[in-house]
Amino acid sequence: MRVLKKINCFLDYTNWSNEYQIYDVNYEELIDLLEKLQKQIPDRKEGTKVQRTFAQQSVNTWLDAFHFKPEMVDLSKQELETLNNYFYANLLMVECKKAAVKVSSKTWSEIESRMLMPFREAT
Repeated sequence: MRVLKKINCFLDYTNWSNEYQIYDVNYEELIDLLEKLQKQIPDRKEGTKVQRTFAQQSVNTWLDAFHFKPEMVDLSKQELETLNNYFYANLLMVECKKAAVKVSSKTWSEIESRMLMPFREAT
């Protein structure tokens, strides 16, 4: 059931990011692919090799859709925590935009254009 849990996690995140349209992703296609994968999960009796192949196919489906390379997501625990905080901060900005009534659309466009830019440490 671990594979199903991961696919469900991918699907939940995809649905969430689709709601906010944060990434340049064909959400309709990705959601369809993930839902099909949910129905194709191999039985545990099929062996470890089949399970691993299917799991890798699931991960690759998601990575391809988001234009990620496997080495981009091979992160340490600290990097994952930092990335999680970064996405959370951006989510808060999106939520603020929804609630904002006194900020011009030009100002929000400027903020959004910088939101998902890579972080650069001061040298």
